[in-house]
Amino acid sequence: MNRNSSHHSHPAAQEERLPATRLGAKLDKILALCDSPHAGEALAALRALRTVLQADGASLAELLQRAVVERPDPLSPTALHQAATLLTLQREMLHLQQKNMQLQNEYLLQQREARHWRITAEQRNDRLSKTIAERDRLQLFLNDMAEKINTLSLSLRHLG
Repeated sequence: MNRNSSHHSHPAAQEERLPATRLGAKLDKILALCDSPHAGEALAALRALRTVLQADGASLAELLQRAVVERPDPLSPTALHQAATLLTLQREMLHLQQKNMQLQNEYLLQQREARHWRITAEQRNDRLSKTIAERDRLQLFLNDMAEKINTLSLSLRHLG
C-alpha cells in the first residue's frame, strides 16, 4: 500500500500496517524516551520515532490516530502528558528549524559580503598595480629628464 492511499484507508488497514508484535517493543522504548526531561534526548527520540514509522511505511499521524482508537480515554493523564510532550517537541523542532533557516540566511549574506570584499580588494589591487606602474614610468621619465638637464647644464658651463 503506498503512502498516498493510506490517508484514505480504513483504520483496520492501518492497524495491519503497524502490527504491535513487530513495532511494539521498539516504539515503547522510543516513546518512553520522548518523555525525557532532557530536550535533546526527547527530540532525538521523536526523530527516531519518525524514522521507524517511515521505515514501516507509516507516519506519526497514523500512530497518533491508532493510539486514539486503542485508548478509550484520550484525556487520561498519560495520554495528556504524551500529547503535551509531543507538542513541546514539535514546537522545539519548529524553533530549531527557524533558527537553522535564520543561520542559513546569515551565512548567505556573509558569503555575499565576502564576495563583495574580494571583488573590492581585487579592484583596489588592480588600481594599485596600475598606480605603481605609472609611478615607475614617471620615475624613469624624471631620471631621464634629470640626466638631460645635467647634460645641458654641463654644456652651458663649457660655453660660458
